[in-house]
Amino acid sequence: MLKNLIAGAFVTAALAAAPLCLGQTGDVAKDNQNIRKDRQELRKDKRELREDKRERREDIKKGDKAAAKAETREIRKDRREIRQDKRELREDKRDRRRDRREAKKGD
Repeated sequence: MLKNLIAGAFVTAALAAAPLCLGQTGDVAKDNQNIRKDRQELRKDKRELREDKRERREDIKKGDKAAAKAETREIRKDRREIRQDKRELREDKRDRRRDRREAKKGD
């Protein structure tokens, strides 16, 4: 009877821990997906930055100061977005490392 009680407690504990272990695997997959999305966004913002710089050079070459000033504002905006994307990428990588460490502890 004591063996059945111990076995029942063990099974109950295992069933209670199973969603936590499976949930951590999903977190790593979600973090990988976020990292991929952040990298794509970062590449897109860098392309936009290069394009805005090219347009500003053309505006300066033509002597159009107002358009060059507008492009400078766009460049600043692109740089802010790039910094934000890099920050999000770092956070997602940190989350993934944390989730992997927690998954190893659970093994």
